[in-house]
Amino acid sequence: MNPPPHFIFSALHLLFIFLTSSASQPELRSLLEFKKGITSDPSNLVLNSWNPFSITDFDVCPPKWEGISCDELTGNVTGIVLENHNLTGEIKFHTLLDLKMLKNLSLAGNQFYGGLSITLENVSSLANTVRFLNVSHNKLNGNFFLKDAIGLFWNLRALDLSDNMIRGELPSFVSFRELRVLKLTSNLFFGDVPEDLLLTSMSLEELNLNSNGFTGSIGVINSTTINILDLSSNSLSGPLPTSLRSCTIIDLSRNMFSGDISVIENWEATMEVIDLSSNKLSGSLPSIIEYSKLSTLDLSLNELNGSIPVSLVISPSLTRLNLSGNQFTGPLLLQGSGASELLLTSPFLPMEYFDVSNNSLEGFLPSDIGRMVKLKLLNLARNGFSGQIPNELSKLIDLVSLDLSNNKFTGNIPDKLSSSLNVFNVSNNDLSGLVPENLRRFPTSSFNPGNEKLKLSNDSPSYPSLPSTVQNKHHSSKGNIRIAIILASVGAAVMIALVLLAYHRTQAKEFHGRSEFGGQTTGGLSRASLFKFHSNALPPSSSASFGKSRYHFAFVVCETATLFESEL
Repeated sequence: MNPPPHFIFSALHLLFIFLTSSASQPELRSLLEFKKGITSDPSNLVLNSWNPFSITDFDVCPPKWEGISCDELTGNVTGIVLENHNLTGEIKFHTLLDLKMLKNLSLAGNQFYGGLSITLENVSSLANTVRFLNVSHNKLNGNFFLKDAIGLFWNLRALDLSDNMIRGELPSFVSFRELRVLKLTSNLFFGDVPEDLLLTSMSLEELNLNSNGFTGSIGVINSTTINILDLSSNSLSGPLPTSLRSCTIIDLSRNMFSGDISVIENWEATMEVIDLSSNKLSGSLPSIIEYSKLSTLDLSLNELNGSIPVSLVISPSLTRLNLSGNQFTGPLLLQGSGASELLLTSPFLPMEYFDVSNNSLEGFLPSDIGRMVKLKLLNLARNGFSGQIPNELSKLIDLVSLDLSNNKFTGNIPDKLSSSLNVFNVSNNDLSGLVPENLRRFPTSSFNPGNEKLKLSNDSPSYPSLPSTVQNKHHSSKGNIRIAIILASVGAAVMIALVLLAYHRTQAKEFHGRSEFGGQTTGGLSRASLFKFHSNALPPSSSASFGKSRYHFAFVVCETATLFESEL
């Protein structure tokens, strides 16, 4: 049987493409081999578009294929970008060896698995050309950094392997002279952070190694090119680096760094974000007003002590400050003592997020808090602040979250607090007076426990009436008394029933053998029939007495229980 005409045409079309375009033949073959590794393509963008029959110009690569880009002059494939397609399959880098001008390979946001072969022959030509490699957010595993193979990628400018399951120690990167961005976050790497990544010999601009298992210490960071350094969520220990140059953002949070915090005075003044939270740093906080560009400082959850420097709080650049979970003491000062400092200080402070909760601060909350007109979050909870809550808080019209709980504040809650508030807590203080009308929408937990003198309105009792713990104890006591009354009542009822039963039996013996009921002698009555009344016959007088006594006693018991409950 002869093949159908359209099949012959398709075969001839494909053969013609390969024969008439010697430059594109190996590249097309390479792409089709890579396509074979894709086992699932939910959107069908790749499997449908990577079709040789869609090629119309035999002198260039397939520009209509999803994610493929080409050089305008030579027609060679220069980029494969298949990001966030949810593709599944095994990455086989050796299938791309014939793409002699491939510079950009990005397969981020898929479900690819596998790793580098990577024998040197399987990666050599590819390593020489690729400059941007992004395979983040996949399921790559194994040891990606084989010592001999990874050294061939000397041309790389950006490498992103984030959010995979790649394990192993990092090799030396000293030969990666062109590398600018290295992102290895959320993998299974371990061992020391290679020193050469932090020295002047490298040209790195961004280094992100967070959420791995790196250990050891970081002595010196001499790089003059790093702008973003993220080593957070590892197991790094020892003191902080003694020097840090030209860094804009540094994140060393969630490690085990220890020692005196004052070492940061030696760091360069170009930083904008410093996050050293969740470590074991100690000592008092130095004045860091010299950091004229610093916008975010997070030192929470350490072991810092002493007072909070005024110059830090009134910094003209700082918008986010988190000092919670330390051992700071003394008052919170928002104004310096020197006249020259007052003249140089702006009347409004740029602070937007201010958290000093879980410390041992004390004294009045200064009225200068009203200068922080851009505040969105203010958290002073679990300290020892006292005195009245300043009315100047009403000036913070952008405030979204306010937590003053677990302090010693007294007096009224300021009226006309921000209408934007969606988090509000003043519980466990000693506040009094009326709750402002615009705050009555918040739940009882915003005021209770504590603040027994607060009222919801002029004619209402204190609001909340009792702390929740006291209320629970009160309800518990009522329940215990109620149970005791019921048990005592039941016991008394049983005793009376036994007495009446004995009395009835005594009376029954007197009639035994000489009276009849319903055609039967009383001797023939069962115990059950003594309490079974019929509508067409009157019961014996003893039974009537027992029934009346029983119902009267039950009524008395119920009335007594009700009276006790009402009194409780």
